[in-house]
Amino acid sequence: MSTDSDELIFLEEDEEVSCVDKEPDNHPTITDQYHKSPRIHEVISLQHRSVWKILICDDDISVHAVTKLALDGFKFAGKELEIFSAFSGAEGIKIVEKHPDIAVILQDVIMESNDAGLESIKYIRDVLQNSLVRIILRTGQPSEFPESSVILNYDINDYKSKTELTAQKLFTTLVSSLRSYSTIISLAESQQKLAQLNARLKEFNQNLEELVKERTIELKIAKDEAERANSAKSQFLRNMTHELRTPLNGILGYAQVLKKSDDPIKRQKGLEIIQRSGNHLLSLINDILDLSKIEAGKLELDHEPFHLDSLLSSLIDTFKLQASNQGVQIVYQSVGTIPKLVYGDAKRLRQVIFNLMGNAIKFTQKGVVSLTVQSISNDKIRFDISDSGIGIASENLSKIFQSFEQVGNSADMQSGTGLGLSISQKLVAIMGGELNVTSTLGKGSNFWLEINLPAYVSLTPISSGLEDTYHDATPDMILSSKSIKTSRIANFVPDYHIIKELLELVEAGDLRGLQEYVRDLVEFDPRLKHFTEEIMTLLRGGQLHKILSYLNQQLEL
Repeated sequence: MSTDSDELIFLEEDEEVSCVDKEPDNHPTITDQYHKSPRIHEVISLQHRSVWKILICDDDISVHAVTKLALDGFKFAGKELEIFSAFSGAEGIKIVEKHPDIAVILQDVIMESNDAGLESIKYIRDVLQNSLVRIILRTGQPSEFPESSVILNYDINDYKSKTELTAQKLFTTLVSSLRSYSTIISLAESQQKLAQLNARLKEFNQNLEELVKERTIELKIAKDEAERANSAKSQFLRNMTHELRTPLNGILGYAQVLKKSDDPIKRQKGLEIIQRSGNHLLSLINDILDLSKIEAGKLELDHEPFHLDSLLSSLIDTFKLQASNQGVQIVYQSVGTIPKLVYGDAKRLRQVIFNLMGNAIKFTQKGVVSLTVQSISNDKIRFDISDSGIGIASENLSKIFQSFEQVGNSADMQSGTGLGLSISQKLVAIMGGELNVTSTLGKGSNFWLEINLPAYVSLTPISSGLEDTYHDATPDMILSSKSIKTSRIANFVPDYHIIKELLELVEAGDLRGLQEYVRDLVEFDPRLKHFTEEIMTLLRGGQLHKILSYLNQQLEL
């Protein structure tokens, strides 16, 4: 556009310009419309468009034509103009509502009514709440609408008389308005970003408060648990002091009696008490060591094949005398087909069943204690230990598996450290099972566990008494008959009865007994050195099936 002309670009209100052939349409009045206010961020999000939007709101067609002609080629800050035309106040409002990012409005006053332009301005500011658009009021009757009055009463940004608005002044006014609009938008954008940052900061503070609150609760819970644990351990130490002193006093007291007495009856009784006290003391120490290993995560299972029925039968035999003296009947039964030889940790299983059976007998004054074993799947076996004893109150069922805990009335409390059930539960968990209990106070309890004990199947008979039991040794694992015969010629081997006893130890899974037996053999007869070294080598490698194969082939020679 040319910026050098001072020629008036507007004619009198009653003159016409024929360069615009579009006639104004019929437009709704302001009172016919209902509008929602655009939010500022909607305008800000559109500010980076490639054009400046300008609205000419005037009922004179020639004003539109001349203004567009004067602004032809106009650019500011690298952006061209996109001009919208409205021929009434209502139409102008509608365009502003649809395009809230209009930067400048050239607003006439007298249109469909004498103050339609002023009403439009008021509506845009108050109802649409568009405070960003720059409004330039230009009128052909400045005397009817004094500049001072309009500026004070209406939120406009500039006031121009149509007769004074030359092309140069229009250029200057538009540049000033666009610069102002751009500054306001940038400021609004900064305020919006600041508001977003404040909102995030508020959210962060709220989250931080929640985290602090949660952490405070967690710390309180941890503190309470630590205090409970400390209290339990203190109680445990008091219990242990009593429990350890009791057998020690028995040992020391009867040791003094034996030292001073020559009576054989007193000596025999003293030895029995010393032995019983020593076993009890050893049991206490073993419990403490087991618990320490479990809590440190250092307890490892020793999986070997063993005879399940033999293990359980020996446990029952262990308790028969004690149960008989209390008037308690022990019942042992198996349901379904139970494999004779299974693969697992015999020592730890025996420890768990021993503890559960011992508790059942201890808390049953008179009645029945039963051990039931059944196979519930191919590899899983269930053990139930039931009694008709004093039972456990429902509120105490969750406590009995806690370390150092003993429940019940003081009259029912028995000797012990409160570690047995805790250790048993942890051992069962390590074996991949779960120890559970149901109980009725005054009627008895039932403890049960389910663990994986797969049947141990082999290809070579391991015992003449086990017709259907085999191990999975491959041919290269088994010594050939020729090599055995050659070995027998070159080296001495034990007789038939000793080999049978060794086989029984292996089949029972008693590795410690086997190791001690083998050491005794070589001390008894040094000529058995090669035989015992062969077994000890296999034993150190945990190759129990090879030991079975080796001993069985020795029997066949």
